[in-house]
Amino acid sequence: MDETTSVMAADRPLKIAIDARELTSSKPGGYRSYVAGLITGLAEVDNVNEYILYVDDDALPESVKLPRRSRVRVVRGSRILLDMLKLPRQLKTDAPDLVHFPCNYALPGLNIPYLMTVHDCFFLEERLALHSFKRQALNRYTAAMCKRSIRHARAILTVSNYSRSEIIRRLNPRTDVVVVYPGCPPAHIRDGLEIGQVSTTEPGEPYMLFLGSVDPRKNSAIVVKAFARTQAARNACKLVSVCANAASADKMTRLAEEYDLTSKLKTLTNVNDWCLRELFKGAIGFIFPSLKEGFGLPPIEAMSHGCPVIASNTTAIPEVLGEAALYFDPRNADELAQKIELLWQDKDVREGLARRGLEHSIKYNWHSAARDVLGVYECVGSNS
Repeated sequence: MDETTSVMAADRPLKIAIDARELTSSKPGGYRSYVAGLITGLAEVDNVNEYILYVDDDALPESVKLPRRSRVRVVRGSRILLDMLKLPRQLKTDAPDLVHFPCNYALPGLNIPYLMTVHDCFFLEERLALHSFKRQALNRYTAAMCKRSIRHARAILTVSNYSRSEIIRRLNPRTDVVVVYPGCPPAHIRDGLEIGQVSTTEPGEPYMLFLGSVDPRKNSAIVVKAFARTQAARNACKLVSVCANAASADKMTRLAEEYDLTSKLKTLTNVNDWCLRELFKGAIGFIFPSLKEGFGLPPIEAMSHGCPVIASNTTAIPEVLGEAALYFDPRNADELAQKIELLWQDKDVREGLARRGLEHSIKYNWHSAARDVLGVYECVGSNS
């Protein structure tokens, strides 16, 4: 049988619906990368089944390849309007054999078999006061919808064994939780800013790279604090922070002033996937200081471009990165400073990490992940 042809679960192809609204999200990474990668992977491995993709805008990313037998349904409206009224109505009309909800919760009251991807349980955390009102409201809504819908899911996917254990412990699902590691994002598209427009340093200047964020879970402040304690900061090395928004960039700038690193820190916003790839390729190392992650895609992306990684030793991060990273306690700035110094001073360490990281990143590809997800679809379809 051709590798790109699925084994049908029944005598006819399945009609599979996917809630793909995250494809048109303005927020990079995260769920958008997951949905884009999954759909592109399914286009590679499945020429048989029919797909219906529900989006809330017709401006799909150019990098997403659609399955051969697919239709795109544009259903516009607010999140709640779509969840409670418009999408259930459209699903009833389209009558798919099953529905995949890839972003932590399913729609209420469906009479169609469905599966969900639950990426982590962080939206269940009670310490919401550190977040904006909008983020608090979204977390509470997601938590309520997830708790309600997970009880009736035919299958549950997640992205790491760490997340699987947390889902079982905290949500007590009635069906098995299947781990499918996601892949790196598919094709990088060269749109928006060119790399020259987000120039990090003078040509040839070395730099360490990290993602700046106002989210306390991302723990970005410790990078600036630790870097200030290194010989690298007192020499030619710069620190580059890629920020998702202006608020994150402002926070990083204030931290640079606090630690007397104004001339050393460069903050970048509006950095698209193609530009980020170039930043990874040029960096001495990428620092990933998160306190909690269900998977942690950015360090895998860095590894896939030959960039050495320094990462937190918590939650799913060691499971995902294996022996291809340097680890540190994300609450210990001195320990992070030592790892930065090691990477800065030792070329052999840098080259060894780059080599191991590149080899390790190969296991995270959407072709393999999509085949595993397709197997779950066919199992759900054959039992419906």
